[in-house]
Amino acid sequence: MLFHANIIPLTGTALIPHGTCYLWKPSLVGLHSVSNGAIALAYAAISLTLIQVFRKRPDLPFNWLLILFASFILFCGISHAIDIWTLWHPDYWFAGGILALTAWFSLGTATATIALFPQVITFPSPQQMAEKNRQLQKVNGELQKERQFLQALLGSLSDGIIACDAEGVLTLFNQATQTWHGLPQKTITAEEWSQYYSLYRTDGKTPLPKEEIPLFRAFQGETVRDEQIAIVTQEGEARIVLANGTPILLPTGEKVGAVVAIRDITEIRKTEAALKESEERWQLVLEGTGDGIFDWNIITGETFISPQFKANLGYRDEEMENTYEGWESRVHPDDLEEVLERIQDNFAGRLPQYTAEYRMRCKDGTYKWILAKGIDRRDEAGNPLRMVGSLQDITRRKYTETALKESLERDRVIAENSSDLIATQTLDGIYLYISPACRSLLGYEPEQMVGRSLFEFLHPEDATALQKTQTLIHQLPERYTHSYRMRRHDGSYTWLETTHKISRYSTDENQQLIVSISRDITARKQAEVAIVTLNQELEQELDDRKSRLKNINRLYRSVLNNVREVIFQTDKTGRWTFLSPAWESITGFGIEESLNKPFIDCVYSEKDQQRIHTLFRDLILEKRPAWRYEFRSPTKHGNFRWLEIYMRLNLDGESKSHFGAYGTINDITERKQAEAILKARADELAKQQRQIELQNLQLQEASRLKSQFLATMSHELRTPMNAIMGFSQMLQTQQYGELTQRQQDMVSRIFNNSQNLLMMLNEVLDFSKLEAGGIEPNPESFDLGKFLHLTVEELRSLADNKQLSLRVNLDLPHPIITSDQNCLRRVLVNLVSNAIKFTNTGGIKVSAKEMDNEQIVISVEDTGIGIDTQDLGTIFQAFRQVDQTLTRQHSGTGLGLAITKSLVEMIDGTIHVESQVGEGSVFRVRLPKSATPP
Repeated sequence: MLFHANIIPLTGTALIPHGTCYLWKPSLVGLHSVSNGAIALAYAAISLTLIQVFRKRPDLPFNWLLILFASFILFCGISHAIDIWTLWHPDYWFAGGILALTAWFSLGTATATIALFPQVITFPSPQQMAEKNRQLQKVNGELQKERQFLQALLGSLSDGIIACDAEGVLTLFNQATQTWHGLPQKTITAEEWSQYYSLYRTDGKTPLPKEEIPLFRAFQGETVRDEQIAIVTQEGEARIVLANGTPILLPTGEKVGAVVAIRDITEIRKTEAALKESEERWQLVLEGTGDGIFDWNIITGETFISPQFKANLGYRDEEMENTYEGWESRVHPDDLEEVLERIQDNFAGRLPQYTAEYRMRCKDGTYKWILAKGIDRRDEAGNPLRMVGSLQDITRRKYTETALKESLERDRVIAENSSDLIATQTLDGIYLYISPACRSLLGYEPEQMVGRSLFEFLHPEDATALQKTQTLIHQLPERYTHSYRMRRHDGSYTWLETTHKISRYSTDENQQLIVSISRDITARKQAEVAIVTLNQELEQELDDRKSRLKNINRLYRSVLNNVREVIFQTDKTGRWTFLSPAWESITGFGIEESLNKPFIDCVYSEKDQQRIHTLFRDLILEKRPAWRYEFRSPTKHGNFRWLEIYMRLNLDGESKSHFGAYGTINDITERKQAEAILKARADELAKQQRQIELQNLQLQEASRLKSQFLATMSHELRTPMNAIMGFSQMLQTQQYGELTQRQQDMVSRIFNNSQNLLMMLNEVLDFSKLEAGGIEPNPESFDLGKFLHLTVEELRSLADNKQLSLRVNLDLPHPIITSDQNCLRRVLVNLVSNAIKFTNTGGIKVSAKEMDNEQIVISVEDTGIGIDTQDLGTIFQAFRQVDQTLTRQHSGTGLGLAITKSLVEMIDGTIHVESQVGEGSVFRVRLPKSATPP
């Protein structure tokens, strides 16, 4: 008011002295006042806007900074408003305080902004956001599939399911609900629910206020249980439904919506009404009963029965003895066995308490029905000592039950046509009647369940909870609902939601029945579990994907920083858009100075530039999927590096359009240098190989000439050698005169040396023929045993001359073989003669053994000088002897074993030797029993 009183007179004494600064001009004062006021209003609007953004978007990063900015701007506006105030009121301390607060918030805002700057610039780039969006779209696709599965599951339920989101907008309206309402699903807010859908109280006439709508109550955070409402369909029919609802909460406690499940119980209501009428009929026939008590001493048999109960049976107290036998004698014979069994079941712990219904004889000879209940007391060992309980006359109840069964029979038609399980049971849970729906729901026949306790079929966890409820049954309302699992005939469990109603059919409160209606809610329970599990799995999958994305990003950065090859991207024109750090280490050029430059600038040769330009153009035109090329590239330091580039088209995964190329660049300078060195070495090796081939040709020619020379010389030398041997033999016969002993020795030496020389010539000639392939095997069948004996006997004189033993040992069940006798004879002669030559004492053993039906082994074993291990690998080589010196004791050409090995191999055999120096040698020849024809 003071402001409005003083804003009009802008002149005069109303202005304070500093009005001099405004030259006492009303227009100038008005200008400042209006401007400051407009600025204050604008600042206030900005502050309110920032606060509203803070409230609506709590998910924004650093959203507390919005409050800081709002406070700073708000105080700026207040300082402008104070400037108007101080035109007429000198409250400068107040104005200064406002300015100080403004300065404080200004400094705080500036400090926070500077501190957050490094974090702000790390926000993801558009490309990273696009990649994340693509991943999120993939996740959304999977979520959509799961949502479709859930929609199909909810659509198949017979119960109606309605759900809304956190804003109160309907998001789920399954097929069963649409059928009941006769309306399609429509996205509407909570304010419009009662207007769009025809919801009434159970009378079907009173519209249901919004506050009483189960979904609205669940949306407000309330748990709705068994709320009955009416739905009026388009045809005007009122359907009574049972609603159960709950808010949907995340594990963090955040509310994200609400869900309500509704079940059409119109038929059940009708059935309940019929049952109520039946119960009223029961009430008319029920009569009060008188109770008695008993106290049984199990050890002594003494039994106390209250006089009131005895009087009920027509006895005076003294007429009915207080003993176990007195009680037992009055129990109906047909009931006694069952009663005794139940007593024993209680003693054995199979029943929690003793309960039995049986008939007892009255004094007049008639029988009354008695309900007996008792609990026992036991000693420390668990043995029963005493039982105390009650005896109740239930004769009228039994009669009433008969009438009730008749009434139930009339009502059975209703129950049999219901898909829900309708049952009647005692307060103890004993089934008196159960509808045929038990076949489909539980797999039992009705008669299999009647007379049995409900607790026999309950899941152990649910049985404990229901038993606690049964103990408080008189405190429960007339109608109450439980959900529990019942065991099916196949051993599995089915979830049932059961509405119980206590029906009194007698004036006595203890004479009661429970009528129950149970419906299968297994699908709903599974759907609830599936929804919770699905939400948890989706949250876990999202967390896992985020974690994997972070790991991939870290791995990607680590790979880029450590890989030795350059990873690059170009746009459609061939300009670098991305280069990995290896680029700088290879070329010396910085990444920043290279980006946005044509990649072809790094190619040195003009010819290579033209070729690469053509390859890149074909790639962009999609004429080729990729290409690879090697070229020289100048470095920043003036050198050249050999590079290999590999490039592919960079395609968009969804649209299949391309936006450039990508690939790798490898530094192959060292490889090129190595290739040059290898090429030079290869040329040198090729030259050496040509020289070796020429030398081989020369050596082959020399070997041929040597073999020809040896054959010729051996043949030419044999003629004079035969003559020398012939003349020597003629001289030894002394046909031309007697010779002195010295002359005879000289002639004998000439003959022996000639014979040795002829043997050496024959060996050289044979070896030459073998090398030239001039000998071919001639296999024939013969007796190997006889052959060995004959051949050894030819050499026995040589062994006898050195006083050596020469034995033959044969193990030949089938001695006939097919081979070349001449080759085998020469092999055997060479091996035996060598054994005789190199053996001074002991003897030689020739053995033959049949290994199997395919092979034989011939062994020549001596006790000679033996062979050193290091010489075993060379004894079969031509012209090689163990003793190669000029002073060796044993003569020879060194061809014997080489010829032997060649002959053995020619007849498809093998030869091996085992020897120790000073102990002797064993030569083994392995031959096939049937040689292969040449």
